[in-house]
Formats: sequence, C-alpha cells, structure tokens
Amino acid sequence: MEIYEFFILLLFALAFTGLVRFYALKVELLDIPNQRSSHQTPTPKSGGLAVVICFYFALLVFIANAYWRSAEGVILALALAVAVLGFWDDKHNLSASIRLLFQLLVAGLIMLMLNGLPKFTVGPFTIDLAWPGYLLGLIYLIWMLNLFNFMDGTDGIAGSEAIFVLSALAGFLQWSAPSLANAALCLAVSTLGFLFWNWPRARIFMGDAGSCFLGLQIAVIILIGVKHLPNLMIPGLILMGVFIVDASFTLVYRMLSGQKWHQAHCTHAYQYAARKYGHDKVLWGVWAINLFWLLPFAIGTFYMPDTGMIGLLLAYAPLLWFVNQMRAGREVASSNEY
Repeated sequence: MEIYEFFILLLFALAFTGLVRFYALKVELLDIPNQRSSHQTPTPKSGGLAVVICFYFALLVFIANAYWRSAEGVILALALAVAVLGFWDDKHNLSASIRLLFQLLVAGLIMLMLNGLPKFTVGPFTIDLAWPGYLLGLIYLIWMLNLFNFMDGTDGIAGSEAIFVLSALAGFLQWSAPSLANAALCLAVSTLGFLFWNWPRARIFMGDAGSCFLGLQIAVIILIGVKHLPNLMIPGLILMGVFIVDASFTLVYRMLSGQKWHQAHCTHAYQYAARKYGHDKVLWGVWAINLFWLLPFAIGTFYMPDTGMIGLLLAYAPLLWFVNQMRAGREVASSNEY
C-alpha cells in the first residue's frame, strides 16, 4: 500500500466515526455511568463500528482481491461476526451465555480454517501441539477477545494499545507476509481515526462492537503471522503484555478469592491507576511501558528466538508486580479509597 492510501483511510475513519457518533446520539445509544464506570456523563458508544467498516473497506479497496478471497482473508473476515454481535449487545445487552456461545462458534470456525494452532518456537524448541492445539487455540482466541473488552475502560487505552500492537506486528511481518502486514496497518489506521474521537476526552466509546472485534482480530493476525514466522508467537504475547497481565491477574485473583468473577467490575489495575492518577497519566504510562519496555523485549525475542521464554518472563515480571501493588482484583472498600 502507498502512503496516500493510508492517509485516505485515516480521513475516512475520522469522518465515519463522526457519523457513527451522530447516529448514536440520535438513537440515544449511550453508555450511562454507574458505580462501576470510569466516566461521569452519558457518552455515545459503538464507535468501534467505524473501525470495523473502515478496515473492511480498506481490505476491499486497497489490498489485492486475491488476498481477501484467500484463506487468510476469509479468516480475517470471520471477525466481522463478532463485531455484529458486539453492536447488537451494545444496543440490547445480551446475556453473557449467548455472547460466549457465539464467540465460541466464531473462534471454532477460525481454528478449523487455521488447522489448529500453528507450529511456533519457544527458545530452541519448535512446538507442534497437533489436535490439542485446536483447544488451546480456541481458549487463546476467546481470552484475547474478552481481555480487550475488559481493558477498554478509560479514554484512549484500547485504541492506543491496538495501534501499538498492530504497528509492531506489521513491522515484523513486512518482509515475510506483506499482505498481512498491510492488513494490520489498515486496522491500526482505522483505529487511529477512531482515537481522535476517543482521546484526550472521549466523545464516543468503542463499545463491544469495537473492543471484541479488535481483540479477536489482533489474536488472529498473530496466529496467521506465526504460520509465516514461527518465532512471532512470543513477541506477539510480549507486545500485549499490559493487557494480558492486568486482565489475567485480575480474573485469577477474583476467582481464587471467591468473588463473582463473571460480573462487571472496575478492579483492574489500570482502573485503580486512573482513579488515583487520572486517565491521561495512565495512558502515557501505558505508552511508555509499551515503547520503552515491551517493544525492546519483543524485538529481542524476535531476532533471538532462543531467548523467547526468558524474555517473556522478564518482560512480564514488573507488570505483575505493578498490578499487585495497585491491588488489582480487590474490591474498593469505599468510594473515598482512591
């Protein structure tokens, strides 16, 4: 793709997000604040719908037809079903069981088309999980989809995380899988157009239509990328470190402490940090961690695969310490605690 095509896509994403916001206001598709919210005023939601439409527009117009009609293109297209479900959930508040059942169906189809989890390298070893890889891949897709949704709770955090991860993945893939790299960049640019409306003050939220779609699409791009580059799995997990560590630690703590872990809550580390330091400081902190801590580890483990597991552990260790220090997973004792 040419630079001017990305610029056209950015303008399209900016304009279309504005149109989605106008629609959300007109039909009163609003996120109403409650005791678990990080915002204080009713705000339009489902802005991620613009990201979805702009991404598929880019696939159809800017990327060769032969690619999006290929197996990889079809796999990327399957995530559209999750976006449609998310938009419906934004409007009608579907039950968790219906959402999970539908997500399992889509993730199962993706794993069938991928023929299970691709072979990937961990240190000096090449891992081929054969049929158990289908189950592990299914769990991976569902978790990535939902953790992105869990972490979409403060201004700009989900959009900026997606832009960072997708841009880095595109850099790794540009020589071995240029069409996939272009697809990742198209999704990053589409998200950037949305981010102008979501930060520094959110005028529209991503909603499940966007967060679930982005989480699944990033997970899928990593898996397809691993088919081209078996050493991409560990760098991909490192790039997602902030979201994986916070969401996973919080969920496990809530489960082990006997809380109703499946209910909505606001006890992630980033949510505590936002209440204590403010949304903007948290966002800048996440960017600093991504650029100056996680990205160097991702690059190092990509070019030196033998260091993969050590690099992953070293990259995650301070993140685990931080989320524990922020008391992730613990219920707030009172409204004045932070």
